[in-house]
Amino acid sequence: MIDTASRGAHLRYHDPGLLYRFCGIEYDPFTFSDGIVNITSSNKLYAAQWPSDAALNGFNAAIALRTAEDFLKAVNVDCMKPVYIQPEAYITPELHESMIFASSDPEQAYAGLFAHRRDDDLLGMGYIISFFREVNGVIVTTDEGSSYVDDAWGKQWRYERLSISVCADGIYSVEWFSPHEITDVFTEDSALLPFSDIANVFKLMFRVTHEPQDDPVKPRTDGLDSRVRHDYTIERAVLSLRRIMERDNVESGLLIPVWDFYGYETITYADGQTLTMPDVYSLLTINAVDGSIIDVKKGY
Repeated sequence: MIDTASRGAHLRYHDPGLLYRFCGIEYDPFTFSDGIVNITSSNKLYAAQWPSDAALNGFNAAIALRTAEDFLKAVNVDCMKPVYIQPEAYITPELHESMIFASSDPEQAYAGLFAHRRDDDLLGMGYIISFFREVNGVIVTTDEGSSYVDDAWGKQWRYERLSISVCADGIYSVEWFSPHEITDVFTEDSALLPFSDIANVFKLMFRVTHEPQDDPVKPRTDGLDSRVRHDYTIERAVLSLRRIMERDNVESGLLIPVWDFYGYETITYADGQTLTMPDVYSLLTINAVDGSIIDVKKGY
């Protein structure tokens, strides 16, 4: 028998009736209803962008954020801080289906929905606010679902994540994965490596961890060359805390200072077509104390 249980509590509140009423659709809790499709933008709005977010019918990211923060204050949660907001569009299944069939790249179609949005196309707009834990003024970064002892079929420990979904009528969803309990402090003031040392580790290890840059040619049924090239552009390096665990231990861990390097990946196919992957996850995570590489999927 293989232990695949996910460690960490999962707190979830969901009120689909509120969302359906907001979108003007009748909701029957006793029957399966698929009258709304939620499309979340891959474009993350960070703190500096919130005031400039375009309002839809007087509702914008800043209002959604205030609603979520007021809720957390009311339930006495003061350890979670907002990091980014993602716009969310509510559309009909018919529009969603037409977008899928009309485009070879659904992600581009979704991006166009937000960039060129028209009120007639939408049932409504809302926002998902992502909160991360803050310890002594430092954010605990999380951008992976879980860390696994061996692989995806083994024991896992979810990374902490709190998301609150808000529409103009209020909060319709709250989800908190793996709330942490901070128990002890082992080192009050860790000595960090100078960033020049971290940069040297990055230059050495990035290519090692992301090889091969060019995949071997593999036979294709259509006779075309399937060679693929992967290029990476680093946009920023972020110093924060991360949760790591001991090997084979999914019950407790440590929060350590790390440098995360974010950017995007561009995939170029043999026929010249390209695909750009957004900077959703850290491309490389380096222990800020000793310069070792952290595999966030394994948790150490």
